[in-house]
Amino acid sequence: MSVRVLIVEDEAPDRAHHVAAVRDVVPQAEIVEAETMTAALRALEGPPFELALIDLNLRGNRRAGERIVQAMRQIGETAIIVISGLDVDTYRPMVFEHDIWDYFEKPVDAGSLRMVVARSLRRLDADAARQRGPIIVDELVWHPEQVAPPTWRGEPVRLSQTEQKLLVQLVRTPDRLVRRETLYDCFERWDRDPRLLRASLSTAIYQIRKAFTRVDPQFDRIDAVGSVGYLWRSG
Repeated sequence: MSVRVLIVEDEAPDRAHHVAAVRDVVPQAEIVEAETMTAALRALEGPPFELALIDLNLRGNRRAGERIVQAMRQIGETAIIVISGLDVDTYRPMVFEHDIWDYFEKPVDAGSLRMVVARSLRRLDADAARQRGPIIVDELVWHPEQVAPPTWRGEPVRLSQTEQKLLVQLVRTPDRLVRRETLYDCFERWDRDPRLLRASLSTAIYQIRKAFTRVDPQFDRIDAVGSVGYLWRSG
């Protein structure tokens, strides 16, 4: 697996620590180091990164890391791990808004970091495998590996990255229940609180339905199955 990793950290010892942890998991990884927000944003102008380790507070600018995360989310889907000395509760809304995969408060031990890096890359690989090949279900046509959104009755359906992951799970197995626990993995949240995940899933399904009804007001293919999960009902 070819992996590009961006490490954004202004403290040299911490940066070396993160580089070593990534190398232990993926020795052949292409690692780009950035000490400032400007350097990190410049790095995003090149090929995409599969993984990013980002400190939020750079040279005293507490919004620097968040601006980098926002820029990455505008480009594509990168597994983002935040490693910061800033209190996690302060940044909880940002963590959920931008699909941060994990959040460590400094100091973080190398073993924990290696475990999360390995888990993130395994999930990326699994997502890529799951999304290969076109999807044609009823009047839905979609090539998930391409940039273009899915189309319903010939019209594009605009979805976020997380919503696309959820839709892939549903339409790959039409008329079959997909349990909530399976769908939760689409979020890759650092916080595994079941109540928060249930709320996030319900909101995302609502947004998917809303996106389809913008194209087709009669759309009704996504069914909730009690409190167990959801399915795509074929016509």
